[in-house]
Amino acid sequence: MRRQALALIEVAVVQDPGQGYELSLSYPSAGARALIPLCAFIEEWLRDLGAIVSGAGDRVFNFDKHSHLQELVARTSIRGPDIVLALTEVEQARELARGNVNPQLIVNGLVRNLRRRLIAT
Repeated sequence: MRRQALALIEVAVVQDPGQGYELSLSYPSAGARALIPLCAFIEEWLRDLGAIVSGAGDRVFNFDKHSHLQELVARTSIRGPDIVLALTEVEQARELARGNVNPQLIVNGLVRNLRRRLIAT
């Protein structure tokens, strides 16, 4: 699930929106509550991105991916305030999952909303 969360963030920060649709279709159309733990992992990755953006890269949880996260930040325009806004999008997705909304719709919306929050279009 940790890798799924990172993959979702990676898809959100690429310029090709088609990858987000492809990712969302890889999820089942039912069983949204299974996405609730995924949201926690996404928040953890966003927290790590925030640590790197703020210069506290030695404080990341996922230290094995430290250099990968640095590269991700270097090739995008992610800033600290953007990450805070992205966290609100994850919370919204979690609420939709609790309401048992179609997981494909949740993931699609989350990818689009993270893209809007994290990168300049």
